[in-house]
Amino acid sequence: MVIKAWGPLVGLFMLAGAGVIGLTVDHPEPYNRSQPTVAENRNGPVGKSWAVVGAEHHDEKGNQKSEWYDYFKPTDWLLVIFNGFLVLYTRRLFQATHGLFSETSGLRQAAAEQRTDMLRSIAAAEKSAKVAEDALTVLEKPYVFIDRKIKLIKSIGEIKDFKTQNADFVCHIAVEYFIINHGRTPAIIKNLTTTMLIVDNIPEHRTITGTPEIPPAIGMAHGIPDGPLMCLSNEAATVVICDDILRGDKFLFFYGQITYRDVFSYEYLTGFGWRYFAKANVWNPAGGDEYNFHMNVSPEPMKKTPFRF
Repeated sequence: MVIKAWGPLVGLFMLAGAGVIGLTVDHPEPYNRSQPTVAENRNGPVGKSWAVVGAEHHDEKGNQKSEWYDYFKPTDWLLVIFNGFLVLYTRRLFQATHGLFSETSGLRQAAAEQRTDMLRSIAAAEKSAKVAEDALTVLEKPYVFIDRKIKLIKSIGEIKDFKTQNADFVCHIAVEYFIINHGRTPAIIKNLTTTMLIVDNIPEHRTITGTPEIPPAIGMAHGIPDGPLMCLSNEAATVVICDDILRGDKFLFFYGQITYRDVFSYEYLTGFGWRYFAKANVWNPAGGDEYNFHMNVSPEPMKKTPFRF
């Protein structure tokens, strides 16, 4: 395994080293670099003949060496061999890596699919968490309504008798009521506004004309009525009005709204409407959806608003 991995690299280094060594091979000397030694007696016949023979012999040897070197230069052949090995190694490298693009393409596609699945999983988890949170806030939220224990502080007959004896005395019909939390968590009452009309027909549209009966930010525990609270009629009672109520020509219509918050920082609004039946001396819900409703007026929690208890 080591030879397969490092063999080509070692071979390349060996060829490169051989090329460097080849550059140091002795080159043929120029023909005139070394001349034969001439005898001191240059004028003698023997000296001249040796000089001529030595020069001719040296020229013949130099020519033979130059022709061999010009035909077979070691450095050139080393470069050819090196380039051959380089071509072979490059071809092998190409064969080993030409399929990587298709393989990495599959990996990229798998990564994209995994990312899509992960995003879907995150969205599903967020949706599940939202559903769980909504279920918790819906199941555990408070439900504040008017309790059915509504009654007149003084009956219509008693008020009629009082007005008969005290015609100049101004008095109003008063109703006593309770509010109760039917939910599982405490409610923080922000505002409670009530109005009681003496009418022959329930107004088509709800108009809040009363003043708050209790200060804001009163906490209400589960199932414990808060009260008694009181609301006065919008007009003073008279003997004629009392007779109209007793005969059924007119009736008392008690309505209002409650604004409160829960421990999850959501704010709600509850509306109510109750009609008084004098002959039966009972209060029953009336006014339809215009007066009787329950809604979430803050879809998102008001996190920045602190509670006041």
